[in-house]
Amino acid sequence: MNKPDFMTMPRVQLRQYILDHREDDEAFQTYLSALKLVHISR
Repeated sequence: MNKPDFMTMPRVQLRQYILDHREDDEAFQTYLSALKLVHISR
């Protein structure tokens, strides 16, 4: 099974993916990076 493209996935969808796949560290790290970018850009 191919993993989704986390970089293009909407943040809400990525969050749900993480909740459904808690073992996926790559997805979690991408989500954290996205949150940091939002915080920095404010």
